[in-house]
Amino acid sequence: MKNYDGRRDKTKKFKKPDSKREDKLELQSEAEDNIITDQDLIGSIYSIKDDIWNFRHSGREGHPGACLSAIEELNRASLVHGTDANSHIAKRFEKNSYIVEPGSHNGLTKITAFILELYHMRLQKLMLYHIDRRIGCLDKEDLAAMRERISRNHPNPWEVDS
Repeated sequence: MKNYDGRRDKTKKFKKPDSKREDKLELQSEAEDNIITDQDLIGSIYSIKDDIWNFRHSGREGHPGACLSAIEELNRASLVHGTDANSHIAKRFEKNSYIVEPGSHNGLTKITAFILELYHMRLQKLMLYHIDRRIGCLDKEDLAAMRERISRNHPNPWEVDS
């Protein structure tokens, strides 16, 4: 910055604090304060950012994801991706999906097809999602049915050594 006599002003400029970093640190602190167990995560439905699912969708920031497994020893959570049951993706994976009706308990706003392919996420990252992006919880019957269908195609997907 130049002052009135043409010389550069040597006052230091301070960077604005990184609000995203501060928000993340605050969430991590909140996650540590609230004890979240593996069992709290299993069956929960989250609004998961699209980049986690490895795709971009214009006009959307996230899609539902249901946690089917959380293994602390491996620092791993296993989720399935949800999409509108009428979408082309749901049609393409029709034989490998599970339909969940919307309800007050699960937080879904439309009929959702969960594609029964496991995505893995670090357990700590999912705990952060649990604090600020949890939208609901699967019914016990839906959770059991989804886990059973995945177990048919993947031997021991819920075991520590798999």
